[in-house]
Amino acid sequence: MRYFECCPNCGYREDKNWRPRFINIEEDVIEAEAVPELVAKMTHNIPYVEGEWAYYLPRTRRYVYRVQRAIFDAWGGKWMSRRAFKLGLKSGRRSMQIKFNRRLANRQKQTHLTELEGEVKA
Repeated sequence: MRYFECCPNCGYREDKNWRPRFINIEEDVIEAEAVPELVAKMTHNIPYVEGEWAYYLPRTRRYVYRVQRAIFDAWGGKWMSRRAFKLGLKSGRRSMQIKFNRRLANRQKQTHLTELEGEVKA
């Protein structure tokens, strides 16, 4: 739910301005100063689960992130960082490995061609 939206089923109104995170739109973000009572309950770098939401306070304590509990459970009960999303998923690891192997092959090929040019000139 977004700012001042009202749930048609239960009537809950979102009174804080949680907005989607730029990197991962499944997460919502808010400044820590806007939710001091929540920050007081949390320890940095340790996810805090309350009701239907899981919250995360990073080391900088500048922002508080939240995600729905179902998504948090699908992540395995750990908070996923941007790098973990990139490397933790098989497709991300596979694509990075393919890029690395391509670059390595091109470097080896270039080295071999440079050696051959040196032999031809000599």
